[in-house]
Amino acid sequence: VDGAFHIGLVQAVRDGLDAHIDGILRVGDGVGAVRVAGVIAALGRLHGVEAAPAAPQLAEAGVPYEPAQGDAAARVDGLRILIVEDALLLALELSAGLSEAGAAIVGQAAEVSEALKLVDQPIDAAVLDANLNGASVRPVAEALAARKVPFIFATGYGDDRDGAPGVPEGFDAPVIRKPYDVTQVAAALAEITGRA
Repeated sequence: VDGAFHIGLVQAVRDGLDAHIDGILRVGDGVGAVRVAGVIAALGRLHGVEAAPAAPQLAEAGVPYEPAQGDAAARVDGLRILIVEDALLLALELSAGLSEAGAAIVGQAAEVSEALKLVDQPIDAAVLDANLNGASVRPVAEALAARKVPFIFATGYGDDRDGAPGVPEGFDAPVIRKPYDVTQVAAALAEITGRA
């Protein structure tokens, strides 16, 4: 995703951030409000655009919020990462956070077919949502494994990896449970690429 798009997104959302976070908080989704604030702050830092501070609103609603500091930069600097995630907000958060930490995002895909079109380019590692709009990410994992590209699975299902619905079995890949923090993903990427 190009920088102009990110800058436009940050500026557009910055202007309406207060109302958006208020709306999310009204329906009781503190985690969603923190994710929106985190994405906007990360995109703003990445592109030098000052995002409206969300901390006062979140604190008033009793939702803890500490902006990410990008402390994973040394571990993922220069890595070419593919993000396969069907939740737009998570994909943006990962893209912004990992880019800020020094990784190069080579592509984002929300569908298996989109991801399969991207796996032939130079990739150092990938983050795969286990379930893409009801479809298993297995074909993407198989394509990456055939090319010996390491990857991690991200899932919101279960606590036991082997019994977790949606997590394809038969791969030697770490599983990160949602909700996660970008620093957890960066640490897992560093581990699977030998940079930990």
